[in-house]
Amino acid sequence: MERKSEPVSNGRKIHFDNSELVKTSFWVSQLLMVLATVLGVYLAAQQGLSQAIKFDSLVNTQNNYHLQRALYDEVRDNLQTLEAYMADIDKQRPLDLKSLHPQLSDFVWQNMYYSANALETPAEILTAIRRFRIESAQLIEKMEKQELSRGVGTTRLRALVGKISADTLPKLQLNFQRMELELQRSGVDVNITEE
Repeated sequence: MERKSEPVSNGRKIHFDNSELVKTSFWVSQLLMVLATVLGVYLAAQQGLSQAIKFDSLVNTQNNYHLQRALYDEVRDNLQTLEAYMADIDKQRPLDLKSLHPQLSDFVWQNMYYSANALETPAEILTAIRRFRIESAQLIEKMEKQELSRGVGTTRLRALVGKISADTLPKLQLNFQRMELELQRSGVDVNITEE
C-alpha cells in the first residue's frame, strides 16, 4: 500500500500510514472490541432488567401484604363488633333492634375496589369475606324488620361469625404471614413502628 500525503497550509506534507488497516490483527482486535462492547451492554441490561423485576416483585408483595393485613384487621374488628352486638341483644333484649345496629367497618373493603392488588388475594378468601358481609347485613336487616326472630337471627349470625373466625381469618393470616417472611428474607421491614 502506498503512503498518501496531504498538503497542509504551512507548506509541509503530513504522511498517513494506513498499512495497519490491511493487517488481520487490526481487524480481529476491532471485531473483538465491538463484540466485547455488545456483550458488556447486553449483560448490564440483563442485570438491570433482573434487578428491576425483583424490585417490582418486592413492591407488589409489600403492597399485597399491607392490603391483606389491613383486611384481616378490619374483618377481625367487625367480628368483635358483631359479637358485642349479639351479647347486647341477649342482655338488653330491646324492643327495637335498630337502636343496637352495629357499625361495621368497610374502609379497606371499599378501597379494595380501586386497588390493583385486591385480586391477588386468594379468591377463596375474598369470596368468603364477601359472602360474610352480605349474609351478616341481611340477617341484621331481617332481625330489625322482625322478619326473623332474634333467637334464630343471632344463632345464624353466631354460626356465620364462627365460620369466618375459624376458617377464613386463619387462611388470610397465613397468607399475609408468608408474604411477611418473604419480604423479611429480602431485607424489607414491614413492621413500621414509631420510637
